[in-house]
Amino acid sequence: MGSGINKTLAIVIGVVILIAVVGIIIYMTSQPTTTPTTTPTTTPTTTPTTTPTTPVEYKLKFGDLEVTVTKEIYEVAQKAKNRQIDVTITFWVSMMPFEEDVIRNIIANFTAEYPGIKVDLVHKDGMKDAYQTQVDIGRGPDLLTWAHDWTGEFADVPTIVPLDQYLTSDILNQYVDSALKAASYDNKIWGLPWAAETVALVCNNALVSKIPENFEELKNIMQQYHNPAADKYGISYQVDPYFVSAWAHAFGGYYFDDATKRPGVNLTETVTGIKFFYENVYVYLYQGDLGHDAQLNLFLTGKTPCIVTGPWDIKAIRDAGIDFTVTPLPKISETIVAKPYSGVKLIWLNKNSQNKEAAVLFALWFTLNNKVIQKLAEVAGFVPVLKAVLEWEGLSELPVVYGYAKAVEGSIPMPSSPEMNYVWGPVSDALTAINQGVQTVEEALNYAQAQILQKLSG
Repeated sequence: MGSGINKTLAIVIGVVILIAVVGIIIYMTSQPTTTPTTTPTTTPTTTPTTTPTTPVEYKLKFGDLEVTVTKEIYEVAQKAKNRQIDVTITFWVSMMPFEEDVIRNIIANFTAEYPGIKVDLVHKDGMKDAYQTQVDIGRGPDLLTWAHDWTGEFADVPTIVPLDQYLTSDILNQYVDSALKAASYDNKIWGLPWAAETVALVCNNALVSKIPENFEELKNIMQQYHNPAADKYGISYQVDPYFVSAWAHAFGGYYFDDATKRPGVNLTETVTGIKFFYENVYVYLYQGDLGHDAQLNLFLTGKTPCIVTGPWDIKAIRDAGIDFTVTPLPKISETIVAKPYSGVKLIWLNKNSQNKEAAVLFALWFTLNNKVIQKLAEVAGFVPVLKAVLEWEGLSELPVVYGYAKAVEGSIPMPSSPEMNYVWGPVSDALTAINQGVQTVEEALNYAQAQILQKLSG
C-alpha cells in the first residue's frame, strides 16, 4: 500500500513540474525580444532637399514666332493638328474685295496647319447692326473684325467676350503698346490687334524737293506754294474732328478721356491745339470745300504739294501716277508733336461662340504670325502692329506701309467708350462754326463741351 501512495505522489509531482515548465515557456515566448544594449550612433538630422517644380510652359509656333500659350489653347491646337476635332468657325469681315481675297488665301494656310478647324470667311454689309441683331437671338459669327472704337459698345452689353483668360504676358508683349491700348477697355483685353491706320503727310515728290522734318519746313512749303489766284494751295487737308485731333493732342488736349468718361473739348490745351491748326494750317487750304473728295482731287491734280490723309487714299494717288512719299506729321518742337487719332483693327470673340478655344487659336495664329502680317502688308498695304514685323528689314522696302507705321507709332487710339458717340457731332459742329466765322475757337469749343456734358447727363 505504501508503494502505491508513493507512485501516486510521484505522478502528481511530475504533473506539477510539467505544468510549471510549460508556464515558464509560455511566459518566455510572450515577452519581446531584447536587443543587447549598445551605444547608439547619432545620425545628424537633415532636411530633405526639395527640387522646385518648374511650371509647365505650353508653346506654339506662329510663323517664325514661338510664344507661350495657355494650356487650353495648346490642347485644342494639338487636337486640331491631329484631326481629333472637326469644327468650323465663322469669321465676319467688311472689306474691299481684294483685301478679302488676300485673307481668304491666308486662311487656307491656317487650315493646312490645323486641319481640324475650318474657317468660313463671310463678307457682311452693315456688319455692326447685323452682328448685334444676331447676338440678341443667340447666334452670330464666332469672330468679327473692325476698328477698335466699337469695343466699348460691344463690351457694355456684352456681345463679345474678354480674352484675358486665353492670353499670356508673352502673347501681349508681341504687340506694340498703342495696339494693346486700343484693345483694352475697362481694364480688360477685348480683341486681338492685327493692323492699324491713321493719317500722315503725303507729299508729291515732283513738287516737294525735300520732305519736311519739322513743322517750320512744312510751313515754308505751304507758304511758297499757296497762290489762290492761280488755283494753287499750300496743302490739302480734310477738316473734321478725326483729322484735326492731331493738333489738339499735340498740346496735351483731348476730346474725350476713356478712363474718366469726361470730355476735354474746351480745355486750355485743346483750345490751344485747335487754334494752332487754324492759324498755321487752315489759312493755306482751299476753303471752298473742306470735304474729303475735294481736298483729295486738289492733290491728285497737282494743285497742292502735300495732303494729310490715310492709307485709304493711296490707291487713288498711285492711279494718278504721282510719285509720293509718306511721312508722319512733322513735329512742332521736340516736345510738341502732332498725334492724330488712329484706328486699330481688332478681332473680337462672340459670346455665343460654341467653339471659343478654336476661334481664339485662329485669332492668335492670324495676329501673331509674322508671315501672315508681312503678307498683309506686302499685298494689301495693311499697317502692322506686330513688333516682329515692325522690326523686319523688309518693311523699309514698303515705303508707304513703313511711313504709316511710323505715323501709327506716334498716334493716339480713338476712345472706345460708347459715350464717344456724343462727342463727334458737337466737335464737328464746332469746326463748322469756326470755318464759317460764326464763332471763335473758344466760343465754338465751349458750346460743344456744354452740349456733350448735357448728353452725358442724360
